Amino acid sequence: MKTFEYRLYLNKEQARSLMACLVESRHIYNAMLERVKQQYEEQGTFPSKYALENAFRGQGHEHVPATTVQMLADRLSKSLKRFLAAKENTLPGIGFPRFKTPNRWHSISLRQYGKDVYVHEDKKHLIVPKKLGHFLKIKMHRKLEGTPKTVHLVYRADGHWYALIVCETEPHTQHAPHSCTHPDIGIDVGLKSFLTERISRFIVKGVIIISKQPNRMPKAISILW
Repeated sequence: MKTFEYRLYLNKEQARSLMACLVESRHIYNAMLERVKQQYEEQGTFPSKYALENAFRGQGHEHVPATTVQMLADRLSKSLKRFLAAKENTLPGIGFPRFKTPNRWHSISLRQYGKDVYVHEDKKHLIVPKKLGHFLKIKMHRKLEGTPKTVHLVYRADGHWYALIVCETEPHTQHAPHSCTHPDIGIDVGLKSFLTERISRFIVKGVIIISKQPNRMPKAISILW
């Protein structure tokens, strides 16, 4: 699998639609997690991915596409499987899924490339569900490789949206053939010094003052000295 990232150029209406979907999808994910915890407390079992999809079908209303709701159920289901597998094999560092706060939620997932989302023939627009703006301007600065599978719309800290297109590529089991006929060579870069440390002028000045007036040296510094 290989992921290609492209910058999106949105108008104000499209930016509002994506932000509304981002906020509402976080609420849906947290509601799914609340349902999971409630069922575990009452029955001691976890709901399946399909049970979550059926329970929250139509919950996206006017902001969240149905494909994104399905991806939320899939995301939570995979997190639960990783937690249970880690618990069974006593692997550290993998805890129970957490409720998401706004600063930990930055992406919108679209499930099927070619059906839910795809790049237009002009290579200048990304076609998405109408709830997300439908016709998003995209800058394809490099060509896709492999077969596109899914797309994630990500809101970065720089205030811009990006499309992450996940493609399935052929696995490389061996290195590409070497076409260079020159023999191997070694280059001596001639380092003048392996390590050079910089001493601040403030430290030097402080050392001079302490050496001239040792009686005025603070107690904490004298202990370290």
